[in-house]
Amino acid sequence: VVEKAFDAVGLLNYQTTVVPIPQWKGDIHGEWSMGPHNVRLTVHYIDSYTDQRTAPFAANAYKDTTGAGVQITNGKTIDAQVLTDLAYRVFLPWDTTVTAAITNLFDKDPSYARLDLGYDPFTGDPLGRTYKIGLRKKF
Repeated sequence: VVEKAFDAVGLLNYQTTVVPIPQWKGDIHGEWSMGPHNVRLTVHYIDSYTDQRTAPFAANAYKDTTGAGVQITNGKTIDAQVLTDLAYRVFLPWDTTVTAAITNLFDKDPSYARLDLGYDPFTGDPLGRTYKIGLRKKF
């Protein structure tokens, strides 16, 4: 079955043939080097986008304790995200490089989405701040 064409930009695209496509998405970085030392700061931006499903956000989709219909709109818009990474690299003698990096420097949670995991796994990362160290030696 071939799906009819549709505009997927800016939407979650749940249960369609495409993944979420925010309107804007991009990275910018700044880098500083002095001698063998190198520091790089990267900022990642993912624009907000809309969950286009209607059923979870319908006026009577949920009931309160009295049985009255309640409309819950939390998660209708998946908020924009700005994440920052920091990396340090030093070039040592004998073709050796040491690297240390922090991903998600400010430990931001992924934006809430009304999905099983509570976030969109195509655009969000639940790990929070992570650290990485590396040693590279050329022979």
